[in-house]
Amino acid sequence: MKKTSIKTAILFSTLVFGTVQANALVHQNETFSVVAHAESDTSTTNINQIKDSTIKNILLTSVNSQEHKGYQNASEITNDDLQNLTSINYMGNGSDKILSLDNFNIKSLPNIKSINIQNVDMSSIKDLSPFAKWDKLSSISLTYDKISSAQLRTLGEWSANDLTDLYLSNNNISDISFLKNISIPNIKTINVGYNNIKDISPIAGINWPKLENLNAEWNNISDISVISTANWPNLQSLDADNNNISDINAFADTNWTNLQTISASGNKIQNVNALGGKSSKFKNLDVFRVDNNAINDISWMSGYKFNYQSTANNQNVTDTQVITKPENGQSVLIPVTIKDVTLGNGVDWTYVASDDNAGTNLEASNISDPNATIIGNDGQPFKLVQSSETVSNSYSNGIKGINLKYDGSNTSTVSFNFASNFGINQNTYFTGLYTLKVNWATANTQSKNVKVTVNYVDQNGNPISQPETKTVSFTETGKKVDATGEQIWNNDWKATGDTNYSFSSPSVGGYKLANESQQTINGNVNSDSGDINETVVYKAIQSDSNSDSNSHSSASSSSSAQSSASRSESQISSAQSSASSSVAESSSAQSSASSSENKNSSAQSSASSSESQSSSAQSSASSSESQSSSAQSSASSSENKNSSAQSSASSSENKNSS
Repeated sequence: MKKTSIKTAILFSTLVFGTVQANALVHQNETFSVVAHAESDTSTTNINQIKDSTIKNILLTSVNSQEHKGYQNASEITNDDLQNLTSINYMGNGSDKILSLDNFNIKSLPNIKSINIQNVDMSSIKDLSPFAKWDKLSSISLTYDKISSAQLRTLGEWSANDLTDLYLSNNNISDISFLKNISIPNIKTINVGYNNIKDISPIAGINWPKLENLNAEWNNISDISVISTANWPNLQSLDADNNNISDINAFADTNWTNLQTISASGNKIQNVNALGGKSSKFKNLDVFRVDNNAINDISWMSGYKFNYQSTANNQNVTDTQVITKPENGQSVLIPVTIKDVTLGNGVDWTYVASDDNAGTNLEASNISDPNATIIGNDGQPFKLVQSSETVSNSYSNGIKGINLKYDGSNTSTVSFNFASNFGINQNTYFTGLYTLKVNWATANTQSKNVKVTVNYVDQNGNPISQPETKTVSFTETGKKVDATGEQIWNNDWKATGDTNYSFSSPSVGGYKLANESQQTINGNVNSDSGDINETVVYKAIQSDSNSDSNSHSSASSSSSAQSSASRSESQISSAQSSASSSVAESSSAQSSASSSENKNSSAQSSASSSESQSSSAQSSASSSESQSSSAQSSASSSENKNSSAQSSASSSENKNSS
């Protein structure tokens, strides 16, 4: 349709109306009428500022749906239509592709509160930031749109206080770090399922106090325990189906006390035992979906509510055990663990679970090995009593283990189907295949000794008494796998004798203990102990009375030496005097020579006596010298004086001779 200006339209309408009115007066009985209107100019409307044809088509669909328009072309959309639009909803056909978001923004669409675009290729869009400009958004769903992690990072520090629902499933997202950078404090639902996410830890530290639903199904997550510290007190549903998760026990320590549903089917989970005994903490948890895992024990559910939506079907349990082989042809009972619960007090298909300690709800069938027999908890072959007119519920003697005959092979494998009827004849909630793989092994043992040695030494480390010892022997059992040669030890060390030791420190002459606490050395050894070496130290004994006596003897000897030396000096002086007198008399009269000789002999005799006494004094001094330094000093003085006396005596002899 050709577009005209407003002036042209007015002029045209005036002319037409004038003509029509004149004719109408003449032809009043005509059954038709002509209505003229001015055609508005849409060349400057906001819809024409949008370049991407797919965006225009999305808006056309949304305006027609929400505002009940019948537009055939996006060019018919007015600015008022865009102003009034609050929701964008579009389901693509797989061939749609958005290349640009130019002018698709809050300026042209100021009142958008929700966006839902599905199955449209958005991989060519370089910048998703226009989505972050809508500050009134409460819900955004961009699913099956081939959006990548790099594109989501362009959202920057998006702040959306009104946003409650974020759906980004079925895209090409591998990294959810962008969630750390945006502010969505009132978010209630986040769905990032069906992507390529491996690491969910980026959201672990985000505080979402109003989060109720988190869906991360069909990703490649292996460790989901990292989010167990997250502050999500209102979380009600967690869906982590079809990942590589092996452990969800960490959920038992969360603050998610409003949790109602845990769904973790299609993983590698073996047990959820950590949730046992915490039904009072998780009072609302009644839906537990863990199909297609490796769970053989759901006894932890005792005390919890069990809704009919809960399922634990198609478990694939593989139990590999190393068993000491019996004699060929002999059988051995190999334990099997399958635990369930009993359901009762059902109201609206919600029951309360309790223990099934006897295992009477368990059913077993289709054992694969004719050499194997399933044994019940009563020690008898497994037996199931089917429900009948007289028996309201089927029951069994439980499943204790498998009695397997050893045929000389290195390995054996046996499997059977199991189920639980929960005591209410409902055997379609907990089912699976139990496969027992046995590696036969040969029993063996090993031993080791722990030696305790006590050494007795002086303060210089020198041995002063023979060391004492004790040896304790330990033995451990084990088995060697026939197929692989792997050695397995049971860590069951047992002592062959007393593991205590006690040694009394011996008495050693001239020594006493340096530490009185070492009178007795005692202790205990175990299999983890290494050889033990203890050292007892002694110190030499010092006698105070002997020391005083030796000192006194030294002083006495020194005094005696001094006295002897004094006497020697006197006698030598006397000898000198006699010798002088003898010389004088010899000079005055030769006739007195005989008498003088006699006197000289007497003098020599005195001198000899003096020498003898001097020698005695030296001997005493020598004794004093060995016993006391003080005596040595006195003796030395005596020796000096004696030496002087000897010199004088010798001089006297010389004079007498001449």
